[in-house]
Amino acid sequence: MAKKAKEGWVSWSEEELKLLKRLFPRGRAREVVAKTGRPLTAVRQKAYTMGLKTKDCRRWSASEIGLAKRLCPTENVQDIAERLGRSCEAVSRKAYSLGVRKAGRSSRRWSKKEDALLRKLYLHKSHLEIAAEIGRSLSAIRWRAIKLGLRKKAPAWSKKDVALLKKLYLTHQDKEIAAMLGRSTGAVAIRRDKLGLKKRKFKVLVDVMHGAAYNFVLHTAPTHDVGLEHYHWHVEITPRLTKVAGFEWGSGFYINPVPPEDAAAFLREERVLAEDRA
Repeated sequence: MAKKAKEGWVSWSEEELKLLKRLFPRGRAREVVAKTGRPLTAVRQKAYTMGLKTKDCRRWSASEIGLAKRLCPTENVQDIAERLGRSCEAVSRKAYSLGVRKAGRSSRRWSKKEDALLRKLYLHKSHLEIAAEIGRSLSAIRWRAIKLGLRKKAPAWSKKDVALLKKLYLTHQDKEIAAMLGRSTGAVAIRRDKLGLKKRKFKVLVDVMHGAAYNFVLHTAPTHDVGLEHYHWHVEITPRLTKVAGFEWGSGFYINPVPPEDAAAFLREERVLAEDRA
């Protein structure tokens, strides 16, 4: 079990670190949770800081394949993944490549006519439209497209698209802009980065809060953990808008009296566009 330090911070013992190094790469994070008494998020964060990753590139043995064939039709993918020491995604991919399906699901094979129709429609229609036309589920369309090596080619960005992105990026989320442009959220984020469009969140906060006090908290790697290869270095900004009262002092929990919907609407009213700053 984890031992608490004097200041209340729970440090990792040498035994726990050895256990994490041995089990995490084999996809057995939940076993680490059970043996150390730590939350799953803490186990994953520690593995991240140590540069540990789940090994999904190793070959499947005959015994693993046999076990997957036997368990996949009836057992939960997560349970199978933990038993084999692999990720859920790796188990799902292997089950698909083996043609193993859940009991009770349709095992109708794809015909040559369906494959030809999928190839014809894939670049021009959405997965939902293709699924309706072929008569298959969305997941079946996605898996078959991967099997056939089909990829959607993103349309070129027009001047109108770029202008709309520049206009909205400060006041709208990437997801909202993607819906307006008919693109993926990732495509919008990549294009925004290439154009050098940064979300100046702190500038918006300063303008909206009109000189309110705030704290910067710089999170760096712990000094007692030597030789860390990775750490999520970041800055936390905390505006001081209310006073700490009895509930906060007594419970250690802090109350935000402003509904998130109101806060979002309030921030969006402060339309700090790049051309206005120039």
